[in-house]
Amino acid sequence: MKYLITRFREYIEEQEKNREAYEKTSYWASENNTCARQIFWKWKKEKQTNPPSVTGLQIMRTGRKVEEQIVEDWNKMGILVSPPEGQDQHYIETERFGVRITGKLDAIIKETTEDGKEIETPVEIKSYYGDYQEYRLFDLQPNESYAKQLAIYMDALNKDRGILYMVNRGSGRQFQFIVTRKPKKYKIEVATYVREDDNPDNETERLEFKVGFLEFTLEDAYNHFAEVDKYVKANKLPSAQFQYKYPITLQSLKLRKNNAISKARTGKAVLGDWQCKYCSYKAKCLKEQEIELGYSKEEQQLLIELTKGYTTKQWRE
Repeated sequence: MKYLITRFREYIEEQEKNREAYEKTSYWASENNTCARQIFWKWKKEKQTNPPSVTGLQIMRTGRKVEEQIVEDWNKMGILVSPPEGQDQHYIETERFGVRITGKLDAIIKETTEDGKEIETPVEIKSYYGDYQEYRLFDLQPNESYAKQLAIYMDALNKDRGILYMVNRGSGRQFQFIVTRKPKKYKIEVATYVREDDNPDNETERLEFKVGFLEFTLEDAYNHFAEVDKYVKANKLPSAQFQYKYPITLQSLKLRKNNAISKARTGKAVLGDWQCKYCSYKAKCLKEQEIELGYSKEEQQLLIELTKGYTTKQWRE
């Protein structure tokens, strides 16, 4: 008799295998920092060479359920603006720099300003996991592409205020980033909700407000879409925007963290942009660039030689 876990994994695999390739008809707001090649191949309906693993698919499914639960709770609180009839989310569509951009906004909520004015605020929810992500949020460094995705929705809706709402799907910790529109720029401030202490028996909780600033414009995002569109219409493959392998030089290696160097030295990882690591067209892209997967024997030897003593202060100097 098969384990239930095995049966479930097989079910997910079968569902993904039978999923029909979609017809891409627009650029998605969430693709504002996606590699041009990946977007190009999506338009051309190219088969993925590195599709998400079953574990990866389950992580994404779990994240969606967490986000849906939050929206459901906001609805019960009476603060949710319902999507148009027949839609589960607010469909957003706009045209900028000559290209069509679309997306699905997670929620619009009702708020009351300090002067008593009723407003409707767009909200984009992102779930995450892992210490690294959380450390960045505590340092007031949310993923800029998430903020830009929300800003694109705000631009389409002509809204001056939006909320990037992030939740740790492991611990339940939540962060709220307020994105405000300026004449040409967007800036983001943050308020984070934390426990007063780590004692789970103590239910006393408080709001701790921290303020940070991230300045950006949407011009680069819109230019990104417009540039990719030129390649799509010309049926010409754009250049890769990210590096699968960073140059193996002392200068480059000193920019990397010790744990990353340790994994590279032992052959467990390649030092490069994370976008390449998780790209669903990684093998196809590397083949086109004539780049070998992983490090060659010569590259590995050079890396080990250059990183001798990498844990010492002297090596970093």
